[in-house]
Amino acid sequence: MAENYRLLVFLLDGIKFSLFLENVDRVIQAVEITPLPKVPDSIMGIINVHGEILPILDIRRKFNLLQKKLTIHDKIIITKTPAKKFGFVVDDIEGYFETTAHAVIKGESVWPGMEYVDEVVKLSDELVLINNPEKFFIAKEIDEYNKAIKNIKPN
Repeated sequence: MAENYRLLVFLLDGIKFSLFLENVDRVIQAVEITPLPKVPDSIMGIINVHGEILPILDIRRKFNLLQKKLTIHDKIIITKTPAKKFGFVVDDIEGYFETTAHAVIKGESVWPGMEYVDEVVKLSDELVLINNPEKFFIAKEIDEYNKAIKNIKPN
């Protein structure tokens, strides 16, 4: 029996990207992001989600997409990885899709050198990039974030 792929598909500049559903904690409406000093440009700032302070990554910068201002129509995907729980802003959520491994090909064969794309899947006659969130927030960024957040947390 073929392995099933459960994906959350989201949009950035009209391009369809996705995450495996098991990497998604939740999706929330965009909220104001508090900037942090002395962090990499790839970190937009922090938000408070039910008492938990989470970093928000600038995924547009990582994908070399045009920057845009946050709007009330944007969404924030909260993702969980073994290294860190974090969020990132997307234009919209396309939906939840399920497919089989037969529809999936390795990302390197389609888009060589694209470090955040592990695989590509064909959904409804369109190609959707499957991203690995563990590659979004690298160890150096996590260290710099932890140093910055330590300076603002009460003891």
